Amino acid sequence: IRDCYAKHQQMMCPHTAPAWHAYQEICSTSEKPWLLAATAHPAKFPEAVQSALKKNAGVPEQLRVQLQQPSQAQACEASLSDLYESVRRYFSA
Repeated sequence: IRDCYAKHQQMMCPHTAPAWHAYQEICSTSEKPWLLAATAHPAKFPEAVQSALKKNAGVPEQLRVQLQQPSQAQACEASLSDLYESVRRYFSA
């Protein structure tokens, strides 16, 4: 979290930080494009961000609204086809 912020002024959640670390260790010298997808907004983990950066991530209005909604979860098997089918069913409903 600290390294990414120091280099790019970009905050990240603690679940995204290991991907950033892997990128730095494995791919940062590669000529090939690389994508790092964040799993959550850093504001969902205020204690971790505060601990790493000594600053608050701030909560965007859209996230504030979402955080007030009831949580939803849908179980699926650990396969791409089952994930695809679960997403298709969700958006078809």
